[in-house]
Amino acid sequence: MTKRTRTRTRKAAPITQEVVLPVLPTKQGRTRPNPELISIESYWADFQNRSSIHQYEVAEAMDELRIAVAWTQGRLDKVCTKIKEVSS
Repeated sequence: MTKRTRTRTRKAAPITQEVVLPVLPTKQGRTRPNPELISIESYWADFQNRSSIHQYEVAEAMDELRIAVAWTQGRLDKVCTKIKEVSS
């Protein structure tokens, strides 16, 4: 008696239905805003001001970082000397 392999039967192709999108009502009376633009000179001056503020803040952060590194280095030196004293 030999076993017969079963073959899979194909599924029927799905029936596609055409999708009808609803028609949205258009809004009347909408106008595009016309904002007042700044001049290129004002824009450049604003950019320079923001850049100088950024440079100041970065310099202040670096100063604070230097203080923190110096404080940490002092504490680390004390810990290292204590470890050397204990291990000797």
